Amino acid sequence: MEPQVKALFNESMLEVAKTLYPMDEGSLKLLGGFESFVYEYTLNQQGYILKFTHNSHRTRDQIDSEFDFVNHLYKQGARVSRPVTTRHGNYTHRIPVDMGYFTLSSTEKAAGNRTKDLLNNPTLIDNYGQTIGEFHRYTQTYQPSFNIDRRFTWYEDPLIVDARKYLDDTDRFILQELNEVIEAIKQIPMSIENYGLIHTDIHAGNFLVDQNQNLTVFDFDDCAYFYFLSDIAIAIFYTVFFNPNRHEISKPFITALLKGYMKQHVLKKSDFLQIELFFKLRILILYLALKRSTQPTDPFTQKYNSIYFEDLKNHRPFLNMDYEALYDEIAFQSMI
Repeated sequence: MEPQVKALFNESMLEVAKTLYPMDEGSLKLLGGFESFVYEYTLNQQGYILKFTHNSHRTRDQIDSEFDFVNHLYKQGARVSRPVTTRHGNYTHRIPVDMGYFTLSSTEKAAGNRTKDLLNNPTLIDNYGQTIGEFHRYTQTYQPSFNIDRRFTWYEDPLIVDARKYLDDTDRFILQELNEVIEAIKQIPMSIENYGLIHTDIHAGNFLVDQNQNLTVFDFDDCAYFYFLSDIAIAIFYTVFFNPNRHEISKPFITALLKGYMKQHVLKKSDFLQIELFFKLRILILYLALKRSTQPTDPFTQKYNSIYFEDLKNHRPFLNMDYEALYDEIAFQSMI
């Protein structure tokens, strides 16, 4: 989050939230603030999440469109954190500030716990793939509700649009890399089977797992119209991106993930073979997000840049892998 946005937030907004959402006395607690100010609260022992989002990140209309999509998935039977309304029956509330406004919103808190060892849990990996596949199947029937704006397309995200202002002379080449990968992705043939409104950030930090290894997904803040392959690439990227042996350990994970995915939705080989483009886009997007929202001395940022800055400069692939052979192997195993 940019410093000028942080400076706009004040404690009086919490009092506004307390008047709009019934909550147990003293239960409101800060969870974090990377792109929004995120709080947790309870009501009758049920957990809820509360967010304050500045319009420089997402407008109120964009958050309304996010919730409209989540409600569609919920009605289809997907395991997602359902939005909750204010006392006035609205999903969002606008709080004006000196520069723009914050949008207040709330969702049910997902059931379950964080996964600690995703790579070594075949059942969970299979369910992970099936969950993504279900979302992609359900999104094919999604139409925005009356008075709901269409959610933005992936390359309209403010982080991409404003990328130039986060870069300096030391990393200006990032902009060219970003423009090239965007143009390459735009050339991929588009159809209802491979493109639609998707989560776009469906990593292990955005779902919880219950005792039966079922996922409940939350934080659709980045949802956008994009190729389905992006969700698959995100799942793979964030599972292995800090693993020093990612080139060696990725194949069994990808195999299990895609076998689960294909139980719910078809992934064509021609699409899968483009996955390195989506890995590169994610590497660039995360670089920009960290440049915008953290200090250079931040430990996570330092670790990330120490691995991926030189990879970007030298055009190294995210994974050294024969994707065509891998797809053929997965397709064959899925037929057995």
